[in-house]
Parts: sequence; structure tokens; C-alpha cells
Amino acid sequence: MQRIKRWLAPPVFEGDEEKTRQAALLNLIGLGSIALILTITVGTVLGTGTPGRVLMLDLFAAVVLAQFLRWLRIGRVQLACAGFVVFGLVFITGVTASLGTIRTPTTSIFVFWLLMTGALYELRGVVFGSVAASLAVLGLIVAENAGWLPAPYLGAGFTQLVTFIAVFGFTSGLTYYIVLRTRRALALAENEIEQRTRLEAVLKDSEQRYRTLVEWTPEALVVYRDDRILFVNPAALELIGAASARDVLGTSTLDWVHPEYRGAVLARRANSPKMEHDIHSPRLEEKLIRVDGRVIDVEFMIRTIDYDGAPARQVSLRDITERTASVAALEAARFKAEKASRLKSRFLASASHDLRQPAHALGMFVARLMELPHDAQTGQLLAGVEASVRAMQDMLDDFFDVARLESGQLEISRVALPIHSIFDPLRENFSAAASAKGLRLRFRPSNAWVESDPGLLHRILLNLVSNAIKYTPHGTVLVACRVTRDGKRLRIEVRDNGIGIAAEHHEDIFQEFFQVENPQRDRAQGLGVGLNIVQRACSLLKHPLALRSEPGCGTRLTLTVPLAVPRESGSNEEARDLVSKIQFKGLRVVLIEDDALGRVSLASLLQSWGCSVTEFEGAQAACDWYRLNPAPDLIISDFRLGGGIDGIEAVDLLRAIAGRRIMACLVSGDTEADVRQQAQAAGLSLLQKPVRPAKLRSLLRHLVHAADVH
Repeated sequence: MQRIKRWLAPPVFEGDEEKTRQAALLNLIGLGSIALILTITVGTVLGTGTPGRVLMLDLFAAVVLAQFLRWLRIGRVQLACAGFVVFGLVFITGVTASLGTIRTPTTSIFVFWLLMTGALYELRGVVFGSVAASLAVLGLIVAENAGWLPAPYLGAGFTQLVTFIAVFGFTSGLTYYIVLRTRRALALAENEIEQRTRLEAVLKDSEQRYRTLVEWTPEALVVYRDDRILFVNPAALELIGAASARDVLGTSTLDWVHPEYRGAVLARRANSPKMEHDIHSPRLEEKLIRVDGRVIDVEFMIRTIDYDGAPARQVSLRDITERTASVAALEAARFKAEKASRLKSRFLASASHDLRQPAHALGMFVARLMELPHDAQTGQLLAGVEASVRAMQDMLDDFFDVARLESGQLEISRVALPIHSIFDPLRENFSAAASAKGLRLRFRPSNAWVESDPGLLHRILLNLVSNAIKYTPHGTVLVACRVTRDGKRLRIEVRDNGIGIAAEHHEDIFQEFFQVENPQRDRAQGLGVGLNIVQRACSLLKHPLALRSEPGCGTRLTLTVPLAVPRESGSNEEARDLVSKIQFKGLRVVLIEDDALGRVSLASLLQSWGCSVTEFEGAQAACDWYRLNPAPDLIISDFRLGGGIDGIEAVDLLRAIAGRRIMACLVSGDTEADVRQQAQAAGLSLLQKPVRPAKLRSLLRHLVHAADVH
């Protein structure tokens, strides 16, 4: 059954509607013709008197029609259509000649053939069929009148009646089908025409709205094809200063481009797709020349559009002359600011060196005076002088630390270090100040090791402890640490039960020169940059800092530092005890310092510690002396010396003369990172001026201890 349905169904050819229509009609005509022939055959068998030649022609026609339908199934539609038309005419003419007459029902068969031809080939089929059928009928009439046809067989038996009824019914049905299809085709055509008319109206309205939008948009638009301008809107005319579109239309786009940019435009066009390809360029910038000759900066974007039925390029332009001037001004201001910053850094470096020299000498002199015998009144004066010197040195350190942090010259050197190496110096530095205020300063001991920059970490905790002592009138300042729950970090806390900080000032206290309890700007309380330095240093080190404080409830600042694996074993306490007991009596020291006050003050302090000091202003004089005298035990040299020889080179020369590695250290008022790097590369310790006497004493003890061990 499925096979029969597939054979009866007409073939469908996707993408070819005409071929599909002809196949459907031909399939219907062919199946109908075969059904007609079978009907005639049945009538011939049942009836009597029908010539045998007619039966043979019917059977032959059925076979030929089946072959035509086979061609139809394999896609040879045109061949099948032509075969149907030609064979139908020949067959009808032959049957009519065999019957000997062209009267009914043969006339109906000719009408059927004519309708079939018209259905397959439309108007041309009707014309061709009318001519061919007329010629065939005319020939039959001539043959009948001439007596060339056999005697007509006009008996109206059962076969003839069945044949006539079948042919008439089939012809009527086919005629109705063709008329119905024609009406449907006309309706579809009318609907298509109506839709096309409506679409054209909508398109025309859309084009009108687009033109209105383009003409009144504030953005300049230009349309060109083959380098010739086809359209400009009023905004574009205003942009280039043209009076009317006639001044612009038809001109080359390159005529309006600044000569410096024409080469780039030609190169871009050479590499761009052809006009028919759609493009949508990014926003570009170039210079145009206005009608009045003024040069303007524009930002533009190119896209492909359809203009008057052909591809064209649409350019949208925007005047950015003011923006370009602003950018240029900002760039000039940035260059000026960077230059000023470099000059400021240079000035700060020079000022740092020049200011640190007298501060260093003053500190040494005061330290030496404090060791000399004096009465109570003189002691009070010296204590005041020492406090003033220390405050001045602290302010200098704060000032230059801020400068280094702002300039970005501060380099970070992360190492593993025990936390007690930071706590112990802090305890020594602040114990006297805390006792003088009647405060208890407590450091909880810890064996933890952390990973951080030793100098910055010491500076952070120094400022935090200093602030805690400064703003705690009575009670306790506690510095403690504990490991976090994940075992990867160490929380360092600085607690006090001082005046506390209101919530609205929790962010302000980290600003430069802000002090909650110092509206009169009392310089005895510092510059107000300590916590700003703390915050910047924590940011550089990526050490989180947390604040918790309320007025009257004290303050707690928590610093979180990553833990590190300890690098040494053994008893550090014993080593520190040994270092603390080292004395300098008889220690031969060569001091090279080009600043006279600094040289005299430091030599005096070293001599008070029991050292035998030989002073030199430059490296060359020291080398000449020790070529004739025994080599020293220790070299202390300023980094920046006269005579083209720095402190590192001076140490190397003296070691070469002595023929052994003499212990040495450097002092310097320079704060540049490269000075510290050079000292580290040479394996020398570097002390920044102004040098604290306690720090100098500690360094000398470690150097002497290291020399004794070796």
C-alpha cells in the first residue's frame, strides 16, 4: 500500500516551484489518462462491435503513458511533458481517423488535449495547442470529405456511452481543477502584489525617517563611493565649514584629510575589504582641513550601507579638537609633574644627606656629653637637649620615610627573621620613656619566625609603640603576638589603655599630619605622620592592619604577618648574652668621614667607649697612613667621600693593604635604594644618619663577636 501511495504521489523538487507544478499536473493528467484508457478497455470488453484496432491503440497508449510517468519519477519532467503533449495529439488524431469521424466524442478528446497543454505550459501551451489541434482537425475534415477515412462507425453502444461519459466527466473535472488553480494563483499574485506595495510603502517611509534622522542628527555623517562624496548631512557641513552640500558633493574624501594622514588613509583603504563587503571599523582618529583652512581633530567610524541601491561607505565623525587639546594639556601637566617629582626627589635626597649630617654630629656630641661627669642641674639640661635631639631625629626619619614612600624608591627585602629580633630593640628603646611616664611596657616573649622586611617591620612597630606610649597617660602598653588558627600567620598586637579614638577618626588618623589630641600642632608630639607611614608600609608589605578603639577604652592595633620556617638552631639567648658583654677597650678603629663635625663627634664617642680612633677626612690619606703603620681592627667609613673614592672602595683598599679581611661598616646620610644595594653586595652593614649611639654600639659588638668566632 505504501508503495502504491508513493507511486501515485507527485514528486516534489525543492527550490524549483515551476518544475514541481508541472510534475503535479502531469502526474494528475497521466493517472487520469490511464484511468480513462482502462475505462475504455473495460467498455470494449463488455460492449460489442468496437474495432480491435481501437483496443490495441488503447493498450499501447496505456504503456506509453506509464513510461512517461516513470520519466517523471526520475526527474525528467520536461521530457515527460513533451512526450505527453506530442503523443496525446498523435494518439487522438489516430483514434479519430480509425473511427472515421471527428464528431462527438472525439471533439471532447481534442478539447481535453488542449486543456492539458495549457495547464502544462500556460499561455504558450494554449497557443501551441490551439494551432496544433486546429491543424489536426482540419486534416481530418479534409480526409473525411475526400473519402480517405474508413466508413464512420456511429453506433451508440454501451462502450461508446461509457467512453463519452468518462471523457466528458474527466474533461469537466480537469477544467474545474485548472480554473480553481488559476483563481488561487491570481489570489496569491494579488496578495503578493499587495504585500509588495505595502512593503515598498513601509520601506519608503523608513527611508524617509532615516533621511530625516540622518539630516538632523548632531553627529556628522558622510556617504561616499569610489572616493567620491555622495551625501553629507547638515552636521557634517557645519563640521567642515561648508556653506551648502554643493560645495562638498562629488569631491574626493582625500581633499578634506590633512596631508599628514593621507598616506595612512590610502593604506587603510588598500587593506580594507571591497565595497560590497560589510565592514564596521573601530573608532579612529585623524585630522581634517576645514573650508577656512583650520585644522581640526576628528574621531570617526566607517560602516558599509546600501545607498541608492548600491553599496557605499558611511563615515560618522565627531569633533574632538577640544578633547585632544585637553589630553595634550594633561600630558604636558603630567610631564611637568613628573619632572617636578624628579626634582623633588633629587632635592629630598640632597636635603636628606645635608640635614642628616649635623643631626648625626649633634646626636654624637650629646651622647658623649651624657657620659661625662656633671651635676644635677647640668644633667637636667643635657636630658632636655637629648630629648630635643631625639625628637628632631625622629621627625627627620618620619619626614624622609614619607618622601621615600611617596617616590616609590623604597625597595622591599623579605627575609625570615625571629620576631624577638624586632621586640628586643623596641624594649630597649622605649623602656626609659615608658618609665618616665610611669607606664608599664610589656613585651610577651615569642619564638615565632616571620617573613617580612626587617627595616619596615621595625619601623611599623616602632611607630605603633611610640604612639601607644605617647597617648597613654597611665596604665600599660602591651606588645604581644599569637599564631592564627590556620597556623600560617602571626598576629602582632599593640595594646594600650590610653585615651582611645572615636569611630569618626578611625580613618582620619592614617592621614598625613592628622593628630586627634594636638590641635595646637605641638611639635613635641611629632609631625602626625607616624600612622600614615605605618599604613603605607603595611600596604607595601601586604601585611593587613586592623584598628579597634573607643574613647576611654584604649586602642588595639593588630598587624598580621606570614610565618616563616626558623633558619638557625641553638641557644640564641646565650649568643646575645655573649654579645652584650663585649667591650671595646683597645679596639683600633680607623674613622673616615669628610664632614668635620660628624668626624669629631663620632671619634669622641668611640674614644669614650675605650676605642683607639685614628681619624681621616678621605680614603687616600687613610691608605697612605696604613701603608706605614699596623692595620686597624675596625673600619668605619662614610659612604660618600671626596676624592672620587666612596666608602666601599676605601674599605677594599685598606683590606688590600692589610692583606686580610678587616671588619668594617658604613654610615651614610644618603637614603637612595642603590646605596643600600651596593652595601649589601659588598657584604657591609650600613647605618643611616643620624645614627643612634645604642644602635652603633650594638652593631660594633656583633662585628667584634663575628670576628672572634671566625
